[in-house]
Amino acid sequence: MPEDEEFVIRILRGGEVVGASKAVREAAENLRKFFDQVKRDAEEVGLDPTYIENYFPRSWNREAIKSNRAAFRQRLIDNDIVEADTVAGVIDGMLNKQNELYSFHSNLLTQSRKFQNLDDNEFAELLTNDLVPVTTN
Repeated sequence: MPEDEEFVIRILRGGEVVGASKAVREAAENLRKFFDQVKRDAEEVGLDPTYIENYFPRSWNREAIKSNRAAFRQRLIDNDIVEADTVAGVIDGMLNKQNELYSFHSNLLTQSRKFQNLDDNEFAELLTNDLVPVTTN
């Protein structure tokens, strides 16, 4: 169910889901173990991955951003994510389909995060919230 997928994602991003089913909680727990293991594996082979609390791959929904550009712009500024004088260029880059960092098919596990101090649950409506493509890209 799409709602269950959204609940799993919300939990993985560090949010609470009141009344989430046992299956949803187990799915979130298993995916958390998977992402934690990927980090440990990277460390074992000598890599130094950045620790991100409540890590879940972040995939921006370009159509949602395009449809809500003014509100997105203001939220980036209000949350001290991007400076007001550079936010237009950042959003233009996100909407540019040639920009691989924000592309849906980019390898989300190995990409560096452009926005470091962003609570993904607060921007959920602007992110891709489909569990399968986000976790398998």
